[in-house]
Amino acid sequence: MMAALWIAVAALILGALALLLTPLARCKPAATAGRVDYDISVYRDQLKELERDRERGFLDEAEAEAAGIEIRRRLLAADSGEDAGKSADPKSNIIIMVIIAVALPLGAFFMYLSLGQPGVRDYPLAGRADETSPAISRQDQEMVAQLAERLRQNPNDQKGWLLLGHSFMAMEQYADAVKAYRKALEVGDPRLDIALNYAEALVFSSDAVAMPDEAVRIFKRIRADAPREPKSRYYLGLNMARTGDLQGAVQEWVDLRALSSGDAPYMGMLEEQINNTAKELKIDPASVKPSPETPGK
Repeated sequence: MMAALWIAVAALILGALALLLTPLARCKPAATAGRVDYDISVYRDQLKELERDRERGFLDEAEAEAAGIEIRRRLLAADSGEDAGKSADPKSNIIIMVIIAVALPLGAFFMYLSLGQPGVRDYPLAGRADETSPAISRQDQEMVAQLAERLRQNPNDQKGWLLLGHSFMAMEQYADAVKAYRKALEVGDPRLDIALNYAEALVFSSDAVAMPDEAVRIFKRIRADAPREPKSRYYLGLNMARTGDLQGAVQEWVDLRALSSGDAPYMGMLEEQINNTAKELKIDPASVKPSPETPGK
């Protein structure tokens, strides 16, 4: 890996050297100093002659001024050419080329040793998850901290624990959300919506392919007690797909579609899951019909 890095660095340095040295290598000597001096002398004589013609009345003021501007422009150009000619010495160019060719690679190398970290290993993509976490304002963090402090003083506040769980989910602190939702279930009525949030937090807090057993049990219980509740059916289908039961996943999602209204906000995602999974199975998604036990709308 390091060899590839140094090859890439060398290629970049060679490219930079080519851009810098090519103009110097192609630079041709300017006109000789004698030729430039001659041109300057001619233009100065022309200015003197122009002034005499104006005084004699051969040229009016406007004509003299226009001609003078042009001669002065040429004089300035010739004078600049003299300076350029003096600085365009081929030997000087060679010296500059050598300095650049040596200094640029060495400077880059020592700068990398000073500022870079050549011994550091690659930073895997999986380790960058925190970089994509949502930005939480200081005010939001303070509000969550105040809520947590209030719950320490009043630990039987079910609504407070539920709100804390929602806050941790929004902050993508899923392990903390699991604790908050579990506490909400313990201190009050174990409502279906709290159990559903708890199971969902369990799913998000797990890195395993298969969903946690506790979450699956809760989803199945909710599906039995509230068969029209969509989230439990969706997650059960997703767990089937994750564990290789693609046919069962399609069936679960087709049943959910049959129970849902056409304008449900999750219908687009649900249709995509059905179509993609059916494609993996190499079957027509329209061939999968709702289960007979699926409740009617």
